[in-house]
Amino acid sequence: MSAGENRRIPRRRLIQYGLLGGGALFVLGGITRLAPSNQKRLLVFNDWEADVVNAYARAILPAEAGQPDAEDTNVLQRLDEELYFVDASIRDDFKQALLALEFLPLGSGYFSRFTRLSEARRLRFLQSMSATKSDVSRQVVFNIRMVLYLMHYGHSASWNAIGYDGPFGGFPEKPSPMRLYYQKQIGTSG
Repeated sequence: MSAGENRRIPRRRLIQYGLLGGGALFVLGGITRLAPSNQKRLLVFNDWEADVVNAYARAILPAEAGQPDAEDTNVLQRLDEELYFVDASIRDDFKQALLALEFLPLGSGYFSRFTRLSEARRLRFLQSMSATKSDVSRQVVFNIRMVLYLMHYGHSASWNAIGYDGPFGGFPEKPSPMRLYYQKQIGTSG
């Protein structure tokens, strides 16, 4: 065979190279997932689930000056804590809702996943879901929103911004044994 002729690759070798290449990509993708994250340690959510929660919270929570954001009110950590102590079926349902939310835009005329949309497009998408005919899509969007609002507005950092004076008696917060246990698990105190 001359140097200028094309050599045919046997089918078996082509499949082997394809599997090796695919395996290498899979391993590299896994390594990048194991890289240290900027997020706090979580016991329930993995990184991509945390990204969906954060993206949704940034889209719906107030962004005006003087208003606390999701980081100020510790929405992600509080939600992780609450889900840590509920039944596994509830936790799994919530995680499935996050997965559905991540891919809902693809079925709604957007050519991107939820976390990859700009904040303005995320908000437009969420608003469009209130008029959708799909009960499941509406429930996914509204139920996650309700939980995020509970975490945000239940935190004392948001109370001044909404004109709430706090609990009537003015008693200081006393962490429950469950909250103390969770904090011990993630390696923080009080």
